Amino acid sequence: MNLHKSRMTRQFLLFIVFALFFGSSAGLLAQTGIISGTIFDEQTGETLIGAIVQIEGTTLSTATDIDGRFHLSLTAGTHTLKASYVSYTSQIINNVVVRAGEIVPLDIKLGTESVTLNEIVVEAKVARNTENALQTLQKKSAVVQDAISSQLISRLGDNDAGAAVKRITGVSVEGGKYVYVRGLGDRYTKITLNGAEIPGLDPSRNTVQLDMFPSSLIDNITVLKTFSADLPGDFTGGFVNLSPKEFPDQFMLHASASVGYNTNATFNDQYLGEAGGKGDWIGMDDGTRAIPKIAQGNIPNRGIAGSKPELATQLDAITKAFNRNMTPITATPFLNQNYVFSVGNRFQVGNRPLGWIVSLSYQNEYEYYDNGITGRYALSGSSAEGLSPLLIASDRRGQHNILAGAIANCLINWQINTN
Repeated sequence: MNLHKSRMTRQFLLFIVFALFFGSSAGLLAQTGIISGTIFDEQTGETLIGAIVQIEGTTLSTATDIDGRFHLSLTAGTHTLKASYVSYTSQIINNVVVRAGEIVPLDIKLGTESVTLNEIVVEAKVARNTENALQTLQKKSAVVQDAISSQLISRLGDNDAGAAVKRITGVSVEGGKYVYVRGLGDRYTKITLNGAEIPGLDPSRNTVQLDMFPSSLIDNITVLKTFSADLPGDFTGGFVNLSPKEFPDQFMLHASASVGYNTNATFNDQYLGEAGGKGDWIGMDDGTRAIPKIAQGNIPNRGIAGSKPELATQLDAITKAFNRNMTPITATPFLNQNYVFSVGNRFQVGNRPLGWIVSLSYQNEYEYYDNGITGRYALSGSSAEGLSPLLIASDRRGQHNILAGAIANCLINWQINTN
């Protein structure tokens, strides 16, 4: 009897617990409703996967499924929804009424969002100082041309344009200065600086001395070997154009030094030199070799300026006024030396950029030979086989070459138009 009563008691307690649980759940469900719908693309009508639906003012939100549908359970009342998706204009739906125990259907269409960006201007300069850039120009050129870039010049260590241009196929350089293209001399070659003709320093030559242009100021050297309508018509061998570097975008400083060894001259104590002046190291005479002032006047003609003794006295005075050191001396030359220094910068003048580059160069080189032969011959027959030697003498010569220069004004540029 007691066992039966205890079972009845447990069943009654379980009934009360289930009744309370289902009663509270039914009351909770009776106080909420559901918003259900689909989000579409306004233009194409396609459903949007992963669009966000959020209740404004709360953290309650949901995302659409692979069919673009969403379900959101809310308490009964009036709500504001916000639908959003990447690259689409967000949409706010106000006054959505949710009733307890009901499902509110709501389909939303989102339009694509267009954003106006500020103008972006990309500026670039054509690279003409690399090997790849010059090879591209050669491929597209209508004439036969070869070139060397500043990239390769710096890699090879050439200090001036004369040393660099001989690296080009079909080009040779005489004395480190004068260009021969395809074996034709300076009278058949035209040299320009950035397309503008430049005069030479030697009146007996038709071309410019290339060793006065430091390699640090050169962007590239181009040699054209055939003609075109835009080129001058006064060359036959080749047209050589030196393209100088443009003004830098920022401060630049370049310095290089090199030494060389000449097996005939360097440290040779039999080198033939002369007792020069104090300015020989820079290639300028200090007056040691100058013509005396007494010899710069007119020498009186015989029979007009007086007697022969007077004329002899004047000639003797003029002769003694010259430097008496006429005999070569032996010296021991040091290593050949080359130095280049360049500096440049860019700054604003008003609203315009002004760039400048200054370059200084110095070369000191020695040459010597002692196995030369000098001969004088006379024609004794009707052919060259009939030449008779009049004089055969051994020949030895020492030569000291100095080249010092500065370039600045031809590379000052003012950019007037920045467009």
